[in-house]
Amino acid sequence: MKNKLSYYYKKYNGYYILLILGMYLLKLIMYEFSCNINTNGHLIHMKIDELIPFCKYFVILYYTYYWLPPLLLYLTSYTDTKKFYRLLISATSACIIANICYITYQVQMVRPEINGNDFFDLWVKFTYFFDPQALNCFPSVHAVMGVFMIIASYKTNKFPKWLQIASFISGIGCILSTVFIKQHYFIDVVAGVFLMSIAYVITLFVDKKIQKKKATSQ
Repeated sequence: MKNKLSYYYKKYNGYYILLILGMYLLKLIMYEFSCNINTNGHLIHMKIDELIPFCKYFVILYYTYYWLPPLLLYLTSYTDTKKFYRLLISATSACIIANICYITYQVQMVRPEINGNDFFDLWVKFTYFFDPQALNCFPSVHAVMGVFMIIASYKTNKFPKWLQIASFISGIGCILSTVFIKQHYFIDVVAGVFLMSIAYVITLFVDKKIQKKKATSQ
């Protein structure tokens, strides 16, 4: 039994699965902690938020946040371990910084009343129901993970073309969905995109410096 477990652990990259689960567990703990430690939500509604219409159909892309990033990260563990660690470290760092922002300056979203009862209306209502406080908005972690999907799709030649395209489109869609289903303000999304982009650039820079130092010391 022990040998079988060891075999499947290695075959299915068990170590990387544990790292992914660890990142998501940390995200969940931080999210719950910041929601409860600071409930004094500020409103940062801007004119541009009024110009963006509510569009319930974007709820489909909103939910790619929950399943596509871990799947892409897992697949990357087979194709490019360097990129795996860069994505993992940058996303985790961005989420930690985001939660520090939530604790120090909490932002609350003002959401519309949903009167319809079709499939998409009910799905948005479900989303609002399980996020009743509408806190932890600035910066948007959905936008962070949207950028994550875009980076994961970029120059990943070992991914099939359809997966690269699907990942890129889903990343853009996930970012846009947050403002179209009124889960975030526009400025939340801008901050989230900026945060993940900077986190990845810094991670990439530091990693290349480390690799260069290792090469010169050999």
